[in-house]
Order: sequence, then C-alpha cells, then structure tokens
Amino acid sequence: LTLEYTAWTSILALAHDYSCAIYDAEPRQVAMADALPIHTTSMHLVLAEIATTFEGAVNEGDVFMCNAPYRANTHVGDVVTAEPVFVDGEHLFWSVTKGHQLDIGAFIPSSVVAAAKDVWQEGLHIPPLKIHDRGEPREDVIDLYLSNLRYRDLLQGDLLAQLGSIGKGRARLEELVAEYGADEVMTYVDHIIDYADRRMADEVRAIPDGTYESVAWADSDGKDATNIPIKVKVTVDDDKIKVDYSGSAPQSPSGVNGTFATSQGAAAIPFMYYIDPDIPHNHGCFKHIEAYAPEGTICNAKYPAATCCATTCPTDTMHDVVNKAMAAAVPDRVVAGGARAANMPNFAGVDERTGEDWAAMFFNNGGGAGACKGTDGWPILATLAAMGGLKSLVIEQLELLYPLLADEMAVEPDSMGLGEWIGGPGIRLALRPIAGSAEVVTFGDGQQNPPHGVLGGTPGIGGGHYVENEATGERRYVSSTGHYEV
Repeated sequence: LTLEYTAWTSILALAHDYSCAIYDAEPRQVAMADALPIHTTSMHLVLAEIATTFEGAVNEGDVFMCNAPYRANTHVGDVVTAEPVFVDGEHLFWSVTKGHQLDIGAFIPSSVVAAAKDVWQEGLHIPPLKIHDRGEPREDVIDLYLSNLRYRDLLQGDLLAQLGSIGKGRARLEELVAEYGADEVMTYVDHIIDYADRRMADEVRAIPDGTYESVAWADSDGKDATNIPIKVKVTVDDDKIKVDYSGSAPQSPSGVNGTFATSQGAAAIPFMYYIDPDIPHNHGCFKHIEAYAPEGTICNAKYPAATCCATTCPTDTMHDVVNKAMAAAVPDRVVAGGARAANMPNFAGVDERTGEDWAAMFFNNGGGAGACKGTDGWPILATLAAMGGLKSLVIEQLELLYPLLADEMAVEPDSMGLGEWIGGPGIRLALRPIAGSAEVVTFGDGQQNPPHGVLGGTPGIGGGHYVENEATGERRYVSSTGHYEV
C-alpha cells in the first residue's frame, strides 16, 4: 500500500506492476502480498545475488538495488530494492520490492524493447549496488542512475516510493519482533516454510509419476523469425518436479529472450496454481521444482543478448507450454491457454499543449484467461506473467493523465475459446493521440499462435493490432513486437 499510494507513475500507482515480499536472512521467501507471479517465483534469486555480492558488508541502514538480467534478475525494466532488517545487531529479514520502471534508458522510450539488439541498446544494467550506506543515501550513485533515464522526476518519485515501501516493511518487522521476540518470530518462519514444504510434497505426489512433453510457439522475435518453437519436458518423480526446456529455439537477435530468472519463474508458476490455494507460496513450495533451460536458447539467453521482453516474451509461452504438457497428467487442474501479454503498446510523445514529454505504459487491452474444469476464464488477464495481478486504468484517469482519447474499451464477445467451460473474452481498446503524435512500442505474443484449448476446447482468436486511417478507413496491421508512430 505504501508503494501504491506514493508512486509517481501510473505503471506502479495504478497498474500495480510491482511486487513486495519478505525474506529471511538466508534468503528464503517467507511471505508476499498480492503480487506478480513472475516476480515472486524468482525474486529470491536476485536477492541471493545481492547478499552474496555484499557478503560481510551488509549493515543496518543499508539499501541495495539491482536490475541486471545476467545477475539473476528477471529483465532490465524490473528494479529490485532491498533493505536488510536487523534486530539487536542480528540480521533477521530482508524487506524487498520489485517495480517495473516506465523507462530504463533504452535507445527508444520504453523499458520493454523488442528491437534491442544487445544489452547496450536495452537500457542501463545495474549490478548489485549499495544506494544507502548505514542510513545515509549515496546521492552520487542515485544521481548516476537517474541521469541515465528519461522522465527523471517521475522515476525519482518511483524510486522514493520503493524505498519508502521497503522502509515500511522493515519498520513493521521490527514491531513484530519487538512484540513477540526474535526467537518466537523466527520459529514461526521455520514452521510456515516447513508446512508449505510438507503440503507441496503431498500435492506433487498426487500427480502421476512420469514424463510429460509438449511444444508451443512464440509469434515473433520482432525481427525475421516467426512461429518460434519452445519445447518442454516435465518429469514428475515422487515429490520432485523437473521442467526441462531443452530443444527450444536458439536465442534471438532481439529483446525477445528469456533469462535464467524468468525460466525458473515460468517453470514454477503453473504448479503454484495447481495446488491447494491454502498452501502459502513460500520457499517450501519452490524447493520441489527444478528448472533447466540451456544457455544460448530463447529460454535462457547468453550475454550480451538483449532480454528486455523476458518477463512476458517468451516467458508467457514457456509458462503456457507447461500447462499443455501437464494436461495429460492433471486435466482437472490445468488451465487452458490465456493471453500471452496480448497486444500491449506503450506510448511516448510531446504534449503540444504544454511542450512537456510524456509516456505511458498500461495494460487495459490485455486478453482473457483460459478456462479450467468447473469455471469459465476471467475477462482480463493481461499476461500469464501476472496472472491477473496487473490492473486496468480507469478510462477517466487514463485521459486525465495523458494526451490520449479512448474511443472504445469493451469486451469482445466472440473472442474466447469454446467448450463446456469457455475462455475469458478479450478486450477491444481504441485510442488516439489528441495533442501531437505518439511513438508506440509494442510487446506481446499470441496473435498468430492464439490461446490453446484443453480437453477438446477450441482456441481463442488471438486478437490483432492495427492503426486506422480515420479519413480512408485503411488499417495498417502491426506486429505484437513492433515500433511505429501515430
């Protein structure tokens, strides 16, 4: 709530593209808020990288930052801020947020740039970095960060919101320990992780042992490749699951590549919703899932490949293909295909009325969720990476904040897959700039390879993305990983 109430950009304050979680000192995930699965199934990896980098130099009052994809982070747009929590000189917890930034200094105004050829085009890479030292801000380091970004004031506000959020987390943890004592609190930490471990083991044992395989296709790498194969082999053995993406396509020459962190997240997320929802999603669950994606493939690119689209493209497809494979094992729990980042543009321009730069990233045009046994799909999922955790901006807020007019935002009634239970319908969204041109950068998937059906259900329509000439009615169709001007 601290982050939501104090963030300066709509991507955090209104769209909620962030996650907050508590880790112990090891670090093991202990608890999280209503967060984005692609973040919370992998954030322990980048936190461990921070802790290892600063081993022996983690002090009370320190604050750390990292966004580097090749240092166990998801993608360059996700900035992690982490604060250790000490009580009586003992390091007990970490308070951590991950927030998707509106801009990170890429060669075009977006933090999700399919056109990026390498790490130097996709934006600023921040290795584990100390930005507060024993309670004192390192203003020179913070200034270096902000000087490499567009929209400096907005992103300084978002950084302060993230720091305020983890500061609130630290303060509340200190209050908890003061009330109950460190020994009692840490005993409960151990027990809640052990409880999730036992429950997860029972859930996995209920899945028939065996090897389950499937293949899915990502639409495009934003360059020349289309219908890019992503293969998976899921092996269930007693209480262990191994998810292997061997045989998938080689890494792409664009920003449509996965990272080590997103490969771990894509493998884990489906199993988190197969299990009883009463089981807390903490370290006790994750230890039962092992993921492997060969380095140099689109699922786990090798440096210096760009990976700025990683959280959704190709990771949504990597998530989806696990569901396709597991439909043979647990059909009553598997969800049919859902929107894989759908048709998501972000906008940038100069407002001719004021002369000010503006930019916007929001998720109102996200597609629907797949159905599963016993229930239809939700209308707005936005992306498998978030599984409904992202929010749609209220149209009045969208038009108040940006020089855009929404001609239409409506449910598309015939877009879903059909079956005994039907998929969630997609959304038709029509926008126009009203005070100057808009530069548009798109990231998404699932137009050419639409959401699949399960157990005889039909696929959804997949959607489309076009620019319409109002005078002639002519439509210019655009790739889901494109770059154009309106």
